[in-house]
This record gives sequence, structure tokens and C-alpha cells, in this order.
Amino acid sequence: RLSYQKNFSLFLDVAARVLADHPQAYFAIAGTGDEDAALRQKAKDLGIESRLKFLGFVSDMRALYPAADVLLLTSRYEGLPITILEAMATGTAIVSSNLDGVQEVLRDGEDSALVTPGDADGFAQRLRALMDSPALGERFRRAALAKVRSTYSAEAATRAVESIYLKYLQVPVPQAIASSGSRL
Repeated sequence: RLSYQKNFSLFLDVAARVLADHPQAYFAIAGTGDEDAALRQKAKDLGIESRLKFLGFVSDMRALYPAADVLLLTSRYEGLPITILEAMATGTAIVSSNLDGVQEVLRDGEDSALVTPGDADGFAQRLRALMDSPALGERFRRAALAKVRSTYSAEAATRAVESIYLKYLQVPVPQAIASSGSRL
């Protein structure tokens, strides 16, 4: 969604900063919304429209992640963004606003780069670091992929539900019932 919450205006500011040092970089924005025209105009005003693609509505984002080196999430606020889990599952490095919902899943410096919301220079610095160090990006990708597989996969969810069932199925029968000879 191209909305206030997602802060794509900051995304464009970050892109302009990164492109000043890395003119080979290319940025893409997926989504539609109220801010579409204003964001397109801002891209022109910043002089970055030739290095930026507005993709519009993308029905299957999972197909897009493998083409990206980094997911840049500049949101002002979020719960747990599904886009974070999708990027993790496809092995895409992540630079994101350090928000409560994001902190539930990612750890700065371990599997991602987390930045103070609204800090354009901080976002640009962390994005440049990933561009300048492919090994850092690879480390983030591997750690995030391992985490999403172990914690957020269908198999992990099934194990968690199974654990709950087993816990309650193995509760000892109360002493009074057992001593009365009643059958359950």
C-alpha cells in the first residue's frame, strides 16, 4: 500500500542518498494507494526516476523477492509485517524500521539491519553497508532463512500445536477419579 503508514517518501529519500554513492543501484516499489502520484512526483524531483520502478499491484510478492538483493521497509508503524516473513523465507536480506512487530522476528546485526524509524541517513548507511559487503548480506540471508524455517514454517506451527495437545493429553487423572474405580 502506498500510504502514510508505509512511509515511501522516506524510501525515496533513502534511494536518493544511496544512488549518490552507488549509481548502479536500482529500486522498485510494489503497491498502489493514495500517495502514488505524490511519490512519482517526488522521484522526479529527486532526479531518481530512471533508477526506480513503480510496479503497481503485485499479486504474488513471493515471485518478486528472488529478484531483489534487499528488502527496504521504511514503515512508520507495523504489527508483524508479512512482507518480513516472506523476504526471510525467500532468502532476501532486510533493512527495516526497528518497530515492535519487526523486533518480534528480527535481530539487528544478526539476521537484518534495523534502523530507527524515520532516520534516512541511518537507512542509507545500513543499505550501503549491505551493498559494499556481499558477505554481510549473505550472513543476514542465511540467518533469517534458518529462523523462518525453524520458527514460522508450517512444520514449526504444526509442532507447536502438537506440543500443546500433548501437554494437555498427558495431564494425570485426578486422584479422586482414579481411586473410585471409574472409567473415563
